[in-house]
Amino acid sequence: MSLSWPALHARLLARSTRLDAHRAYQLLQCRENGGLPAGDIGTLLTFLHDPGDPEAKNRILRTLVAASADSEIPTTIVILALWPGLSGVRLRLRRATGDRRDNLDDELLSELALAIRTLELSRVERVAATLLMNLERDLRRRFGGEAKVTAGPFPVEELVDGLGAAPLFTCGNGQAAGRALLARDVQLCLGDDADLVLRVAVDGETQAEAAAALGITHDAARKRYQRAIARLKETWVP
Repeated sequence: MSLSWPALHARLLARSTRLDAHRAYQLLQCRENGGLPAGDIGTLLTFLHDPGDPEAKNRILRTLVAASADSEIPTTIVILALWPGLSGVRLRLRRATGDRRDNLDDELLSELALAIRTLELSRVERVAATLLMNLERDLRRRFGGEAKVTAGPFPVEELVDGLGAAPLFTCGNGQAAGRALLARDVQLCLGDDADLVLRVAVDGETQAEAAAALGITHDAARKRYQRAIARLKETWVP
């Protein structure tokens, strides 16, 4: 029997906490000489999933991708870092294929692992966005008639699924149109709260920074953000 999506995630997390994984990550930290933050893999994943500096996160992902050709551990870390966005890709592909692909989860993980190990960093600006967008595009092409190819707006599901990790998916120069479409959809759903949500969940600002920019208190921003996310989930997540 195949594992459930949460069970697959738990298995990857368990793999990342093994002693051999810890030692491999320590060696990688030494080799990169400051390119990776101090601490263990769990600390790194917490940093990548918390709101914060998207540029720093992108640099870390570039370092991990560069090291993935020589070790399985960096690949596992990148997959775990991208899990919220990967879950969004999975949701859309399941909808597109009508749940007719029993091995979709295995295909997602194997194809993403291959993409991480073969990514040409010299041609990439935003690592997370490139990996996830290419993965979804390639699997839609592979599935052919099974997947309804849609050219609609940037899916708000990715925002909801990526809460906390969304700064990884900050739009680069080539994604301004996608950012605009996302803003349009969120505006239709949230009205005045759309700018706050986009600043925090997509652009990587902290709630305090967004509050200052919008001229409201941090406490007000926190409460509005929580209510807005709840509305998004009610509207977009089945």
